[in-house]
Amino acid sequence: MYFTVIFLVRRLIYAASLTILTESELFQILIQTLMGLGLLCYLITIMPYEKMIDNYIEIFNESCIIILFYSSIGFSRAIPITGETRYSIGYFCIGVICLLIAVNFIAFIRSLIMTLFLKI
Repeated sequence: MYFTVIFLVRRLIYAASLTILTESELFQILIQTLMGLGLLCYLITIMPYEKMIDNYIEIFNESCIIILFYSSIGFSRAIPITGETRYSIGYFCIGVICLLIAVNFIAFIRSLIMTLFLKI
């Protein structure tokens, strides 16, 4: 129950920071990274899901989100970075997203197969 409330409050803060802090990209990134770290600490210490695999997947997802928020600093106008470096950061982000999708897809397939075997 508490995890759902925390998750929704985090989404509300995310939406508010995007709409209110439109001129301060670095502050937006800082807020979201800190919120992600707080949620990650909560996930690691509380383990809110019944199945351990769900907790591990959520910890992995949150870690990837923090990495993506942190790497989005390279796309900020406040930091002068060359176009080549931005391309490298972009490819890194694509790699993290692909890894995130692959891990979640494998976890889904594993869960589906386990459910099917339990019913047979």
